[in-house]
Amino acid sequence: MIGTQIIAYAFVSQYYPIQMRSTGIGWASGVGRLGAIIGPMMGGFLLTMNLPLQQNFLAFAIPGIIAAFAIGFVQDRNNSKQVTEINSGNNEPIIDIIAK
Repeated sequence: MIGTQIIAYAFVSQYYPIQMRSTGIGWASGVGRLGAIIGPMMGGFLLTMNLPLQQNFLAFAIPGIIAAFAIGFVQDRNNSKQVTEINSGNNEPIIDIIAK
């Protein structure tokens, strides 16, 4: 699951505009850490219920299915713009907006 969280960081850094990027990464990290807290608690709860093994796997698969469904609603950002900084001859930074 840690690999999935790292992929979420890369996705969020490309999805949000530069002014909101750190906030987007913070929220993605917070949601991932919330799952890291709830997962073991849910596992302990399921063990105490003495359910069959198949039902335990199903209970852990449901959040993954919900997450995959939610990712399907994320819109493609083909018209997003990338901001780059270019140094001019007089050492003043010039912001150039270049379409992806």
